[in-house]
Amino acid sequence: MIRRPPRSTLSSSSAASDVYKRQVSTQSTGTGLSIAMGDDEEPLPEWPPIWRGAENDLVELHDNPEAAEVRQALQDAKQQLVVASSAVLEMRNKIAELKTYKVEPKCVQVIHACFLLNGTNPSEIEDWQEVRRRLTPEFFAGLTGFDHEQHAPSKQIESKLSKLMDQIDPESVKQSSEALLALYEWVTAGRKLLDEARQLPFKLRELAGSVPEELTGDVYTDYENQCIALELAPHPHLLPRKHCQRSRAEARAEEFAKDPKGKGKTDAVGESEEHVCLKVEVKGYRLDAGSMYALSKCLPVCTTCVEMSLWNADLDMSCFSHLAAVLPSTAVTKLSLDWSLRHLEAKSSSISLLVGEGTKLSSLSLRSNNLDAKVVEAICEGMETSDTITSLDLSSNSLGDAAAAPLLATLQQAGSTLTTLALNACDLTDGFAANLAQAIGLREYTEQEQSDVSEAQKAADDVIERNSTLKKGAEPEPVPSVPEMIVDEQGRALGAANRTLVEILLESNLLTIAGVIALADSLSHNGAVKVIYLVRNGVTPEQELQVCDPRVFLSETCLLYTSPSPRDS
Repeated sequence: MIRRPPRSTLSSSSAASDVYKRQVSTQSTGTGLSIAMGDDEEPLPEWPPIWRGAENDLVELHDNPEAAEVRQALQDAKQQLVVASSAVLEMRNKIAELKTYKVEPKCVQVIHACFLLNGTNPSEIEDWQEVRRRLTPEFFAGLTGFDHEQHAPSKQIESKLSKLMDQIDPESVKQSSEALLALYEWVTAGRKLLDEARQLPFKLRELAGSVPEELTGDVYTDYENQCIALELAPHPHLLPRKHCQRSRAEARAEEFAKDPKGKGKTDAVGESEEHVCLKVEVKGYRLDAGSMYALSKCLPVCTTCVEMSLWNADLDMSCFSHLAAVLPSTAVTKLSLDWSLRHLEAKSSSISLLVGEGTKLSSLSLRSNNLDAKVVEAICEGMETSDTITSLDLSSNSLGDAAAAPLLATLQQAGSTLTTLALNACDLTDGFAANLAQAIGLREYTEQEQSDVSEAQKAADDVIERNSTLKKGAEPEPVPSVPEMIVDEQGRALGAANRTLVEILLESNLLTIAGVIALADSLSHNGAVKVIYLVRNGVTPEQELQVCDPRVFLSETCLLYTSPSPRDS
């Protein structure tokens, strides 16, 4: 409500008259076109259009010329493979004649390379008689239906394929037969396609790091401006109403009306505190590719946004590609894509882009995304080349013991950095629990590891000695932890197989008391693990009494007869 001053004070030069006019102007901004700020008028921004994902999908997005050129190189490689596959079909009868050869032909390495590129185990094709037997219609179907995303060979097989191709002389192949030449050209085209597909995300990451000069670093403002430029409706979760330009303008006018002389907190300070983006969060709404594309232009210049959570956002391949390309150029270190990748194609090759070389992520959550063994293998291979990920959550994926097994090998690697591993509701049994117990239990230490433990003990002893000589009232230094190492009857130095894992979550699985006891026993010489959560497994309250280690958390009832768990303390 605006209180009109007395008529005697409404002269054109009175201060009360100026305040009144500004108040009237501010009140009219709900339907007007400008906001009066002293002697200046600020145009009032429009409200963002209502978001409809289907309408955003119809907006054509144009890559910059560099990105378009990179993507075109991949398309060209795919076309070359199509041409090579057609040539193989034309030579099909001549290739099939190789089955009649009792002695392997010259340049037989070409045929071996075809099998390897299709993912065949090298040990299965060492004998020529076995190779002859495999030259079936399925062999040709594998060549013509090769998919670089679904059937890409493992790194180990690809390494052997590279060595095999180095042994082949192209001129010798040309002189041998047209059939072998067609196969050679197919292998060459397939390897080129794999190489282009492998380089694509890295090239796009480099381009994602170069951002438009007009960006401010304010995610909300930059995102809205990008949507305006692209003629997109901003996603309501990426641009909440209070952060849009219209709401900010009205807030500035209201603040000016209350404090026209600016004696209180300035608008700039107020906005900088209120509109700082610390986390990007989408919950329950589909995230369309256009919104993700606009956001990918803004995130690289924002230094405050360190977390992204997309819950049930139904990402498609285009949206995920933009996300994977831009992440390494941002400040985001914590990523959660729970329930968002259920319909994503080529999950293994796609998700590997999040954890491979160049990633900054320290925490990754992929709960309930229908993940399988290939995805787990891809994640583990990616973590071999990255030492940043400390927390991994794959809960609510029906993995089973076999699919989750690669994680155990990762835990046993010397460079493992995982401190938290969550595998709740993954259909895991006592077999997995027994293998996990070995992965975190005792193993023989190498000489280097023994030396590391000795140095750590010496450093801890030095700190203890310095603390003992401190003057009264002085704050003591924290004593560094020392991994436990014992010597068995055979004189072997044994210690924890994994010294980084702190928290393990295996709730709602299929474990019985046998698996639980195996895990509890493995903790006897592993001081790094602080807690293992095993709630809602197949263990009765009576059986819980058999587990004495307070770090094994079975249910609320265990609090009656064990000390509190680390989470409670």
